[in-house]
Amino acid sequence: MIYYLKIFIVLGTTIIVGSYLFNKAFQEPRAYLWGKASLILVGVTALMGNIWLIYFATGYICFKMIEEEREEKICAFLALFSAIPMMKFPVPFPGISNLMVMEHPIFLSICLLLPIYLKLRKQPHQKLLIDKLVLIYCIVITVLNFRIDTSITFWFKLGLNTFLTIWLPYYVISNAGGNFRSYLIALSFGGIILAIGSVAEWFLSWKMYGPLASHIGGVRVDKLSTAYHFRGFGLRISASWFDPIAFGSFMALILFVVTQLTKIGVKTSIYSLGFVGLLFAALLFTDSRGAFLVALVGIAVVLYYKIESQGARNFYKYTIFFVAAIMLINMKALLQFDSSGGSWLYRYNLVQNSGHAFNENPLFGTPFFRDDPVLRATMLQGQGIVDIVNSYLAILLRYGLLGFVLYVWIWFYAMIRVADRIAILEKKDDPLWKVGVVLLGMLVGMAVFIVTTSSIVYLGKLLWLLLALASAYIKNTTPPKKTRRRMANAPV
Repeated sequence: MIYYLKIFIVLGTTIIVGSYLFNKAFQEPRAYLWGKASLILVGVTALMGNIWLIYFATGYICFKMIEEEREEKICAFLALFSAIPMMKFPVPFPGISNLMVMEHPIFLSICLLLPIYLKLRKQPHQKLLIDKLVLIYCIVITVLNFRIDTSITFWFKLGLNTFLTIWLPYYVISNAGGNFRSYLIALSFGGIILAIGSVAEWFLSWKMYGPLASHIGGVRVDKLSTAYHFRGFGLRISASWFDPIAFGSFMALILFVVTQLTKIGVKTSIYSLGFVGLLFAALLFTDSRGAFLVALVGIAVVLYYKIESQGARNFYKYTIFFVAAIMLINMKALLQFDSSGGSWLYRYNLVQNSGHAFNENPLFGTPFFRDDPVLRATMLQGQGIVDIVNSYLAILLRYGLLGFVLYVWIWFYAMIRVADRIAILEKKDDPLWKVGVVLLGMLVGMAVFIVTTSSIVYLGKLLWLLLALASAYIKNTTPPKKTRRRMANAPV
């Protein structure tokens, strides 16, 4: 008990200090509320060690502390969705081994977002192609995963999990409207609190979030996720995300967002520079080289819109595409200079050696692709697994061309439509065009980064939240069809 009390004292201190400084940095009084909620979640997890008490505390926060307004609930969800470790808890049910596998973000979405979802379903709202594509993707992966287990119970659990993990948060965030600056601030709060905690872990060489999850009775926690990993700068930190690469991408994303908040109208103080340094340190201590892509690509997008001349913009854009194409064509030669212990060479060979698994069922893929003899013969890791460190490749092998085309289409549509709205709003000098630039930087950065990693733990959930924000941005900056028709028919 003393051990977990020490963890609570350290992490509780980081939350209290972080909440105070966050309010000072961004003049955001809700930081105290989000900090109090984070403190309760970490405290109950550390001191009680009971999953039911954790869910009770989560329910109390959602129904008693958070205001009823949609924007407040969505902000709270974005600020708290990864506040405590990812713990899989099979919910018992009479006659069934378990009704579903519950996780913190799932329970949080049930408490905060499900009431909004039920109200939104009764209201008319704008529908985009991306909404239909996400829904079709959810249906396709649910049907195709039926191959894992043919029981109706399993299919029901799978469908329910897909609804709660993907469709519920996507639908609510994409249709509820609200203030995009508030959403970005809330997401930044969650990242900064974890950054402070993880840097404390690095300085102490003591993983605290891992033991928090391991001492909860009845939950499933991967031992590899809570193990200590050292490389380069020492302990590879990952906070509640458990995976240094995935956590690094989150730190890089929030680092990019925080550097852009002033440009989208958020009032900041000198304290914000301290958070920039802190996030960079957290990113550095994950020792994840690929994660830097998120911030670098995001900055490249911002620089593109800094250029005022359309001709110069086109030159900048096509130069980047040309350089990227040359690098891809000469990838094998460039990998000869790989100094990362062969991690990039592994990713290259993984794509090369996945052809046999893909050809087994090109259209629909197979959920058992990791058992492919060629992959196991050539790509088996020391842990006895084939690590598919490419999110697009994982979808291609699991769901075939059908799932892959849908997934890529969703990302492509989101980026193209956001860029289209930016172009229109920029001409009108609408302040929201700058918000769109930040959102586009986040989308493109993540779309590039997930080529280098699998969408595990909280990363997969974060990706759908970004796509939901893209859909919401498109809807909230596009006039309704009737309004556009009236404007077109108006006398000149």
